[in-house]
Amino acid sequence: IAYPSRVARVVLASPGLSGHVPSSPLTWTRPVFQAAAAGDFEGAARLWAETPIMALRNDMTAAPVVTDLVMSNVQLWTYKTNPAQPLTPPAIKRLSEVKCPALVILGEQDLPHIKEIAGLLVNGISGAQLVTIPRAGHMVNLDSTAAFNQALDAFLK
Repeated sequence: IAYPSRVARVVLASPGLSGHVPSSPLTWTRPVFQAAAAGDFEGAARLWAETPIMALRNDMTAAPVVTDLVMSNVQLWTYKTNPAQPLTPPAIKRLSEVKCPALVILGEQDLPHIKEIAGLLVNGISGAQLVTIPRAGHMVNLDSTAAFNQALDAFLK
């Protein structure tokens, strides 16, 4: 959205969306943020690795990869504020500005707020396509690698 001339196509896998407020509170995040606030950054990361958003639903052999990814990013829990530069206005209000082909890939077993976001993206970006990967969770590219890659290849050809 910020640099449309730099983008020929966009793939959004189990995406977040700035400006989106989940319809239900994400209470499962509380212990993670409490550990981080208490200065237990490794504990926060370990807790994050065990949250529903990081849970695999299909390919349990990828579990060590997910844990390694989370633990190799422990420094994220040390930030007192989000270092990301917020879009103004937020992306949720600018979806119609996306003019390139867009693919949204979603795991069938992803969390409700991610499914909400996928719906907003598909409805807000003209011509956006949605591919839902059966039995996969939020970590769709690791949870169902072959199906994810097949959807990606089909879109990019």
